[in-house]
Amino acid sequence: ITQQCSIITDLSQVQPLKIHFLPCNGTKYFYGDNEIYISNMRENFSKDKWNSLMKYIIRCQLEISERYDVPLSGHFIDYRGSMINWCPIGRNATLADREVFESKNHAISHDSIRLQYIRKLKDFLLFKCLPITIKLGGDTSFDIYPTGWDKSFPIEKGIFDDYIIHFIGDRCYENGNDWEIFNHSLVDGHSTDSPEQTIRIVNKILSAIV
Repeated sequence: ITQQCSIITDLSQVQPLKIHFLPCNGTKYFYGDNEIYISNMRENFSKDKWNSLMKYIIRCQLEISERYDVPLSGHFIDYRGSMINWCPIGRNATLADREVFESKNHAISHDSIRLQYIRKLKDFLLFKCLPITIKLGGDTSFDIYPTGWDKSFPIEKGIFDDYIIHFIGDRCYENGNDWEIFNHSLVDGHSTDSPEQTIRIVNKILSAIV
């Protein structure tokens, strides 16, 4: 929250204690200084099933590392409590590393690296009967979490029933991690492809309210 939302909390006209923070697809909820709830993915699976999933991700990571000439920065798997974020080039990747990976990812004529491995992981999860969902996260990684723990999670819990909900995201397509909330019946979804477009969308929403 501190890393991603500092620009919001630093604005004098915004009162941090009145902001609802919903990191990790909304499976964690903080309101002001209060922790409302935190969901834990690992507690939902047996040791054998958890280890089976982690071993398969590691196997896929080794496969990508050997098959493709992509940057490798370390910290490939990040467990965030309610989800796993797997980044084949590593969470420590620089902007230049990310640009190299993106170019190689899309350079494959018949399929992209990430689409190949999202299918492999889905096949593995189906074979193991694991109720886990995998989505493309950002430009270089995968988000892996229990089925139902997508970004519509807090809406399904009924927390914001009295609110008008707008969602703005850049991964609103199938396999993108904004897909479920973008298409939720209680949400007015907006797709964006740049910070500038996001600003225009926000201004339009605010002008309609005011």
